[in-house]
Amino acid sequence: MTIDDALAGLGAIQPGSGLDGLEQRVLTRIADRRAGTVSHASLAGVALLALVLGVASNALPERAQASSAPFGMTTALAPSTLLLDAQ
Repeated sequence: MTIDDALAGLGAIQPGSGLDGLEQRVLTRIADRRAGTVSHASLAGVALLALVLGVASNALPERAQASSAPFGMTTALAPSTLLLDAQ
């Protein structure tokens, strides 16, 4: 059997009935999904809330942070301290 024979046999097969209306079903599901999207007003409200929280968190005073060294040990030559000195 050559590839030409295989392709001719494949071309002779009728497509299954499950493909009937497939394009319309896909387009209907896309339209249904778009109908359930979030409105621009609610997105603007969420963006405004994020902006207010960001500004408010910047206005709060900084708290002292705990040491990030494991077990409370600090070493002067740790890579993290060397990087801080370079700034």
